[in-house]
Amino acid sequence: MTPTYFSRRVIVERLSLLNHMIGQIQRLPLHDEGAFFSDSRNVHTAESCLRRALEDLASIRSAFQRWIRDNSHKIDNPLTDADG
Repeated sequence: MTPTYFSRRVIVERLSLLNHMIGQIQRLPLHDEGAFFSDSRNVHTAESCLRRALEDLASIRSAFQRWIRDNSHKIDNPLTDADG
């Protein structure tokens, strides 16, 4: 992605990965603490999926922040526009 453009394809991919990671977490036995901790893979899966989901969110946020920073002239700001 360039500083003044973000790819819709990249954003859609990140959102898809985020959705997949959330789905993986939801498939874990979260309703039963004993069942969750009885298999150490559950803890590792939850940690990995949560970390990857947060990385995807940070990537999306960063892309939007770069675009907003470099294209602020394209964004209407009601606080400054209201005063003329």
